[in-house]
Amino acid sequence: MLWQQFRVTGFRAVLVALIVVVTGIVASQKILFRYYLQHGIESVRSGEMEQAERYLAIAVRLDRDHPLPHAFLGMAALGRPAPGNREYFPDADYRAAIGAYEHALANDLREADRRLHRLAVQNTGYAYWKLGEYERAHEYFRNQITLYLDAFWPRYLLAVDLVNRFNQPEDALEILSPITEGISPDDDYRDVSENIFRAHTLLARLHLYFGDLKNVEKFSKLAIAHDADSGEIEIQVAHLTLALGYALQGNLVAALSEQGEAERLAERSGSPPRVYTCVTARLYQLTADYRRAINVAEERLAGREPSQLTDAFCLEAMIEAHVAGGNTPAAARYARAYLALADGFEAKNIFIQRNLSRYREQFSL
Repeated sequence: MLWQQFRVTGFRAVLVALIVVVTGIVASQKILFRYYLQHGIESVRSGEMEQAERYLAIAVRLDRDHPLPHAFLGMAALGRPAPGNREYFPDADYRAAIGAYEHALANDLREADRRLHRLAVQNTGYAYWKLGEYERAHEYFRNQITLYLDAFWPRYLLAVDLVNRFNQPEDALEILSPITEGISPDDDYRDVSENIFRAHTLLARLHLYFGDLKNVEKFSKLAIAHDADSGEIEIQVAHLTLALGYALQGNLVAALSEQGEAERLAERSGSPPRVYTCVTARLYQLTADYRRAINVAEERLAGREPSQLTDAFCLEAMIEAHVAGGNTPAAARYARAYLALADGFEAKNIFIQRNLSRYREQFSL
């Protein structure tokens, strides 16, 4: 009896000891996890990305399903941001970032940290976008727009693609228009207030497409007001869009003035002189000065095959000018040249797409 009692008591003692040991191990593992996670987060925030990856990799081994180390590994894979550079993440490993972020998102990151979830969805979409996987990028952009109505960059990048690649101007306008109602600058790429002019330029182009000249002027001027002397291409495009809007209203003087501003900014940014001459030809054509439109376009394209996006303005000006003058064979010849030029473009914007459809039907091409 005494022996049996001892055996039971001894067994319980061993069991309690084991529980204490296991509990201690689990507690120690949690302490270690928090240690490496915290140091990884601090390293990311200080820009020490390689060090961050080492800390976070250990945190992942200690708790594979916790979303936070994966989310910060995604940030580390993107690398240190470089605001103002052409590439915002110059050292990014976009594929690694996608893998880390998608693991975090699959493990309830939104419940763990809502702000980090917002950034993860945005960055994952951006990584796919940089890799040229646009449909996957758009899934993330649309998801973020649904979850976070004030999201700026997903709206803008999605609208850019719908305008420049996928020929969906109505959808682009619907997605981009809420930006004018006020978007919170809660973004980790760049401050929205420094980049809203890009959206204004795109909105001006969309309103030009739909013939809403009042909004063409409104949004072009909003973009230009951001920094009238900026070297950003969107400011040049805003001037050109405004010029086309003025020409459609018959105001050639104002149109040429805006085109001249675009030329000045382009030259100051290192472009060759008269880079937008074909836009001048289009302005003359839109204001019914057909002879001058043809002369300017022919001089610009003399001795070479059209090869640049701006050359499309010359061809369009000559097509429309010859149609207005009743010279259908010449118009058809330039329409064929327009189609050949557009075939060489990797992406065709909404204006190119519309002209292609129109010229194919108009000239049976």
